[in-house]
Amino acid sequence: MYKQSRYNYFVPYCNKILYFNALSKISFLMTTQEHEKLQEQFADPISFEFGLPSVFNKFAEWGFFVKEEIDELAVFRYLYNKDILYSRDCHLIIALSESKEDNANMISRIKEHLAYLCKEGITSLYIEWLGEESDTDIDSYKHIIEEYAKEKCNTAGIDYEQECPLIAPRTFQYTFYNKGVYSGKPTEYSEKNRIGILEPNGIINWDEEKRACQIGNVWFETVMCRDCKHIPLMSLSCQELLQKSHGVCPLKNNTIQPDWVVIQEYEMQKV
Repeated sequence: MYKQSRYNYFVPYCNKILYFNALSKISFLMTTQEHEKLQEQFADPISFEFGLPSVFNKFAEWGFFVKEEIDELAVFRYLYNKDILYSRDCHLIIALSESKEDNANMISRIKEHLAYLCKEGITSLYIEWLGEESDTDIDSYKHIIEEYAKEKCNTAGIDYEQECPLIAPRTFQYTFYNKGVYSGKPTEYSEKNRIGILEPNGIINWDEEKRACQIGNVWFETVMCRDCKHIPLMSLSCQELLQKSHGVCPLKNNTIQPDWVVIQEYEMQKV
């Protein structure tokens, strides 16, 4: 017995209907006529499976139908843990302060950290910059780090991007600010939010107690988030926006729209 995935999306796009499953990330376009006929089949999975088995099996393979006993939230939890906590992809965010001396010191430590990461066997590296208006030397800092990262990654055969894509891959993400290390994009650079110190040799001295708390309490394990259909689709955006809004769901105040995210995912896959 099968049921429809709760994470299916059917979004109008360029005079067609965009089919998208947020767990499998499979997407494709259907005409409006095809969509209308398919929705009749989707409404009755049993008849669909026995009446058009080859078509049904393809949709099941793509994740649009799952077996009745499958807990899709548990599947997402597994994928999240596997991709986020055990990823060898790195998304580094460099946040500049108003002090040129502090920024120069931090850039030196980040170079050492990049050399360390390349030796540790990461598979890809993304670098993002924050606080660009705080220091007029931003371009020189960018040039130093980006040229150094490019050289190290090319030598080690690591994928390198100078800017993180619009919808970031499922990466382990942390921010450097004035020698401190922070998870994700913090709303403030306080000692409370700091999870480590970047030492001069490029090694992060982690606060293991804070890290254990961070990893042990996955952010979406609340009633509000567990019951939300959009968690697999919006997880990265929601995590950041929930921090900024102090727990207010960004979907309730229209900060971001699921259909827009579906379209962005589809267009990125086409590139």
